[in-house]
Amino acid sequence: MLVKKKIITAALTGAFLLIAGIGYSCAYQREDSDLLTASPPKEPEKSTEESEEPSVPLEINEDTKNDSSEPEKKEEVCVHICGAVVSSGVYTLGYGARIVDFIELAGGLTPDADGDYINQAETVSDGRRIYIPTKEEVASLSVEEYILGDSEETEGASREGTLLNINEASAQELMELPGIGQAKADRIIEYRKNQGKFQSVEDLMKIPGIKEGLFQQISSLITVK
Repeated sequence: MLVKKKIITAALTGAFLLIAGIGYSCAYQREDSDLLTASPPKEPEKSTEESEEPSVPLEINEDTKNDSSEPEKKEEVCVHICGAVVSSGVYTLGYGARIVDFIELAGGLTPDADGDYINQAETVSDGRRIYIPTKEEVASLSVEEYILGDSEETEGASREGTLLNINEASAQELMELPGIGQAKADRIIEYRKNQGKFQSVEDLMKIPGIKEGLFQQISSLITVK
């Protein structure tokens, strides 16, 4: 009888311990599950004033400022002066120099130079070629042709178009050239009829009244092709 009680007591004790163990295990697993599903704590949001960084003033590059400025004018002009001057050559003077300044730099006019043919008070552009004719070279010019002289403005206007073919140009077209009036235009056309076409632009100096001084003015404006 005593043995039977001990067996029953041991069985009840084992059953109790088994139930207690199962309950503890379930409770432990529930705690782990709650920890895994719980959302992490949120960090406190920074205020707008704290999040904004202080603005830094932009530095203005001096080189960038200078880029928008107007291009500087050339400080010097280089000119080739030749013809009836003491020392022909290429000379350089400050911006705004006049023809008379370059004549003086070239040693002045020669005794046979016609200093009135060219406007000595005219300002000179960079890269220009100035030819001073002799009195003999301009002696055959008409009053109109002489007054026109070595006009850079007229010469520049003529250069804007194409070269004038002196073998095909009419008298009116020839008269658009600096220093060519009605008389010289008629002589050019007469030469073409009697002698045939000009073989080179230099042949134009075969026309009476067209000498080197006048030829130098128009040589860059004409062609024979």
